Amino acid sequence: MNSPEEDVNPGTGGARAQRAWLPLWWKCSWVGLCRSLDVGRNWLSRTSVAAVESWRKRRRAVGERPRLDGIVAAALICLAVVVVVAAWPGLVGGLGQASRAVNSVARRPVSAMASRPQQAAVGARAQPSSTAATAHSPTPAPTSAPVSGEGSPSAPAPQPAPQLPLYQQTAPQQQPANQPPAVQQAVQQPPPAAPPAAPPPPPQTPPGSRIVQTSTSGWNYVDHGGYPNFTGTMVWTTNSSATATWSTAITSNAISVQVWIPNWMAGAVVSYTVTGAQQYPPVQITQEWVTGWQTLGMFASNGTISIVMRYVAVGHPQATPDPACINSTQCTAMAAAQMQFSWS
Repeated sequence: MNSPEEDVNPGTGGARAQRAWLPLWWKCSWVGLCRSLDVGRNWLSRTSVAAVESWRKRRRAVGERPRLDGIVAAALICLAVVVVVAAWPGLVGGLGQASRAVNSVARRPVSAMASRPQQAAVGARAQPSSTAATAHSPTPAPTSAPVSGEGSPSAPAPQPAPQLPLYQQTAPQQQPANQPPAVQQAVQQPPPAAPPAAPPPPPQTPPGSRIVQTSTSGWNYVDHGGYPNFTGTMVWTTNSSATATWSTAITSNAISVQVWIPNWMAGAVVSYTVTGAQQYPPVQITQEWVTGWQTLGMFASNGTISIVMRYVAVGHPQATPDPACINSTQCTAMAAAQMQFSWS
């Protein structure tokens, strides 16, 4: 048997030769790997350092730019302040001269505001006439007064008329130019006041009929002779100054009024005066000649209608004797009973 120490392959150097170059190969591989790692570490560190330096430079440039802008703005402000301070006295003096010139022009009369060429032309026209007047007259003729504000050695300059200061002068009130004269007059004059509205008409009383008893004072009372059928009450008197009245509340434009004439102690001539929407003419009736309902007419009322009966004259008896006027003395009596109102 061969020992492990022996060379089993003498042609290739044997096992001993192979074991000899293995350490060498390992060493070379390790050294190459370490060098590659060193190169990678150096490249990474150099790249990091370059990036940090670039960031620092960019930050410094950004920080210096606002500083430069602020310096420029401050310099411009200072320059503007210096210019204003230097020009202030001249500006104030110019404003004062302008205000004084405006005041002097406002106070100057209209005659003194003519231009210099016009004044010279007027003086040139006036000079030959004054010279001719001096040559033909032994005494010097007065020269015409200067038109403008320039003085003359022979005559004092005319004094301008006093005028109010500008703050006391009142500006005339002007109407808009686009309005016609009729519209301007209408604007100046206030409109007339509207007439008061007419009160509304009172409400009409529903259609109907009403009988009203008379109202008297100091008359004689009788329990017959009135309505209905001469069985109702009535009153009579021979006092010629006495009156009887009837009154009721009705609002209508068509009211029919009828009076009941009794058949006892009713013989005088009487009048009935109706007052409603107006006072109507009196209606006369000779009580001796009629009895029962007698129509006075159609009337209107805005709320209250009233009738007043008065004595007029002695009644004349009929051809046939009547119980109301048996003899001439009883024909002076007048009677009153009921009044009927009918409206629609």
